[in-house]
Formats: sequence, structure tokens, C-alpha cells
Amino acid sequence: MNEPRFNIRAVERLTAIPAPTLRSWERRYGFPAPSRTGTARRLYSESEVDAILWVKAQRELGLSVAQAIHLVQNGRAGLPVSLPPESDAPREERPTRVMDSTAGGDPAVLARSMVEAVARYDEATVNAILSRAFARHSAAVVITDLITPALVEIGERWARGEFPISAEHFASSLIERRLSALLAEQPAVDPGPAVVLACVAGEQHQIGLLMLAVFLRWAGARVVYLGADVPMADLVRVVHQTGAAAICLSAIDPSSAHALAETVHHLREAGMTAPIFAGGAGATAAPLRGALTPSGDLHAVSETVMATLRS
Repeated sequence: MNEPRFNIRAVERLTAIPAPTLRSWERRYGFPAPSRTGTARRLYSESEVDAILWVKAQRELGLSVAQAIHLVQNGRAGLPVSLPPESDAPREERPTRVMDSTAGGDPAVLARSMVEAVARYDEATVNAILSRAFARHSAAVVITDLITPALVEIGERWARGEFPISAEHFASSLIERRLSALLAEQPAVDPGPAVVLACVAGEQHQIGLLMLAVFLRWAGARVVYLGADVPMADLVRVVHQTGAAAICLSAIDPSSAHALAETVHHLREAGMTAPIFAGGAGATAAPLRGALTPSGDLHAVSETVMATLRS
């Protein structure tokens, strides 16, 4: 926990706090207090990353940076921290959070905690859980072992009538925000061929496609992410303009099966020879000609796409 091992760029990625902000806090407040290498480069420990995440969470609850850092420096970060008295919120509505409210790094435990936080529409706790998970695990583990099972559980609870659709939308919004930031922060190293990713026209569910985009970017693809409900003409234009080497289509809703089949057919009629990969319930609802439907988790699918491109 206290071994200095994260450089400032790693901490920036883990906490989503810009490096200039971290350096500014250090100069102004003496926090954080990283170790220095022989070449004066900053190195942060895991406990320091946790403290930074806690300060960030308290800012979201209404504390100032100075107030939150003062609590850390005085050993009070493990105590309940309420919004400051000057808050306009009624007293009974002021939330209380503790640094260890999401204690434990097991992704399965965090996934369960996140589902319960979604049931309460508790945005601060959902964000704190995700921040802790990204601080302790690789992003691939967080996506595969926390976010995915949490979304599955939320979907199942909705299907059983235990969650309203608003809870699913609430969770999707928060997770899409995190994944979009992750995609933006992770440019491909030596970007390779362009891969266009799009949900077919009418399909609104994009989280699975967004996760695939992240995995493909890590694998070195030049990701061109178009998101939900992409009109056919726009998709064709982008594929032509980018010279896409592969196209990934998502049709999560089974009712999107017809739109998916039409999209694949239209792309082929427009002269697209690049491999087309299709995923989601709409891809398996009926026989699909002209496209590949790889199986496995998203990491395996990304490897299949890249292997096809290499071959």
C-alpha cells in the first residue's frame, strides 16, 4: 500500500485528475506528498492514490479542496464527512460518506455495492466505487469483472420488475460517462487500421460497443466510434471516408435484428469489402449473411477483430 510505484501520468489516469492539478495541490497544500526518484520524478503509493480519490469524492459532495485535504492531513479521512454548514441543502438531505464506504477491492463485491447504489440513485457512491476499482485494478478487469456483471444484474432486476427502467438509464448514463472518458484518455499506441464502430439505426444501447472500442484501442486499432442510432447513409459515408479496415455493428435489442441485416446488406451493396463484425441479441435473433458474429467476452472479440485484420 505504501510502496511508491505510480508515476504522475498513471495517477492522472487512475483518478481522472489532471497532472497540473495534482502538482498545484502539492505546491499549495503539501498534498499529495509523493516520493522522488533520483531524477526528481514523482512516485505515488497506492494509499496516496486512495487519498486523492477520497479528496475527489468529497469535492463532489460539496467540500472545498482545502477542507478535504485538511481532513486527510489531520487523520480524519476515515470519519464520516458531511457537507459543510454553508450548504444550501436541507440538513436531512445532506449526504454522508466515508472513505471506506466502498472498502474492499474485490470486483464482485464492488459490483454488488454498485447495484445497490443504483437502486438508491446514489451517484456519488457509484462514482466512488468506480474510482476505487480503477485505482486497484486494470481497466480491463474493471470492465469485465465489475461493470459487465453489474449491468447484467441491473438488467435482470428490471426484467423481474424489481428495478424501474429509470434505474437502468441512471446506471447506463454514469457508466457511459466513465467509458467515454477512458476511451478519450487512452489513445492507441502506433495506431493501426481504422475500425468503425456503430449501433445500427434505432439501436440506443451502446455500452457494449463502447467497451469494445476501449479494448480495440488498447489493441492498437484506430478506433472511429460513432455511438448509438447511426443512420445508414452516415455509416456508409464514414466507412468510405476513413478507409475502414473493419466495421463493428451493435444490435443489442432483438428488435434491431432487421435493421442489422439491412445495414450489412447495404454495406455490401455499396461495395464495402472490409470484414463486418456484429454483436448483440439482434445478431443472433436470425441468420445473418455477410457478417461475422464472434463469441466470447469483449476482450476475446477484440482479439478476433485484430487477428482478422492481421490475416
